[in-house]
Amino acid sequence: MKKVQMHISAVIKGILFIGFTIQILLGTVWMCGQFLEIQDFGEPDSALYRGIFRLVGENCQIMYLLQLAFAFYAGYRFLGLLCPKKEGNSLRFRRLFLMWGSLALLTFPFALQCHLAIQPHSLMGTLFLLLLSFLVELIARPQHFPKGRKGGMRKAGFLIGAILCIGFVTVLSGVTDRRPGEVKPSLASAMASRLAWPEAWSVTQDWPEGMIEIVGDKAWESSLSVNNGKTLLAEIEEQVGREKLEEYCWQLAKIGWKYYSFEVRHRIAWDILGYAITPLVFQRYVDGSFFDSYTGRNYEVMRAHMPVFTRHYLEYSCWWFGYGLFLAAGLTVLRILTEEISLPKREVLSATICILAAVVLVLLFTMRGAGMMDYKCTIAVNELWLIWTLSRMRVGSNDKESA
Repeated sequence: MKKVQMHISAVIKGILFIGFTIQILLGTVWMCGQFLEIQDFGEPDSALYRGIFRLVGENCQIMYLLQLAFAFYAGYRFLGLLCPKKEGNSLRFRRLFLMWGSLALLTFPFALQCHLAIQPHSLMGTLFLLLLSFLVELIARPQHFPKGRKGGMRKAGFLIGAILCIGFVTVLSGVTDRRPGEVKPSLASAMASRLAWPEAWSVTQDWPEGMIEIVGDKAWESSLSVNNGKTLLAEIEEQVGREKLEEYCWQLAKIGWKYYSFEVRHRIAWDILGYAITPLVFQRYVDGSFFDSYTGRNYEVMRAHMPVFTRHYLEYSCWWFGYGLFLAAGLTVLRILTEEISLPKREVLSATICILAAVVLVLLFTMRGAGMMDYKCTIAVNELWLIWTLSRMRVGSNDKESA
């Protein structure tokens, strides 16, 4: 039975290797064709990112190289934590595997689009992976640290690194920046957008007293576009002030939930899927089968210079994402059933840290507003699925601790 299991496992790993290698080759071709181009996303919203871009002389290619190198390092480091050194293979083979796995993460199309764009999402995703690697090493793998003062200083360094990652991700997201013509982000404005847009924006008969007079004929226009809604909120704030605007936002949110709770829950559920498992729902967002999002615009920008190749690259990668997960799950189940492997504490802790962090990130972006689903914000969450798939390939047949 064990021999059969080993043969089946070898076949599955071989399929995974071929599948990821094809993605790497396709991604490399797309990267070479895109490297001298500039994706038309407009000026980045993040003031910190604009400052970093100025530091490199506003040279797009230098910025691309920095983002690619940083992302490769983060993927290599994270995979290194999940792939134990004490296996039957040589250290050199392990390094080759980590480099190959890091390239698989780098050429994940939604991530690669961000790495070759003058937008903060590449750095945000990379910092999120670094944050998780710091937390996993601190909490789940304390044996990696030497004992005594040296170990304590190293742990403190990792903790500081984790805090800095959180800070930089927050600032890079632009949430701390005040943009002209938009309301400063708050819980009230986010709830008004998430729960009230677009239906409640046009149900003026239930609006708070005094708000209809301020809005006038712009109520219907605000329901047509998320950006129109943001602009309208900014105009209301100018007339009534911040405190009154917050009150209006909460009332709008209550109206939206009262009359359109089913539609709201439906949109929230699909936005969560869009952020968490982008490849599995990407095509339906592009086709317009779902709700308003930035997916269609992102796809148009990505395929501007290589339309046919980009379409095939994305189609293959989305298909392979789901197929690879299926194979990795089968490989894990097969080993558990045949060898009765129990997961060690550190593996459970590592998985818990990654899942909780991913859930928090997905919910934060989901609840910031309706019609704003943007897969660029959670490329790292999708890469976690790939990291898990890749880590299954490095499970040695006799290494129960790494199951």
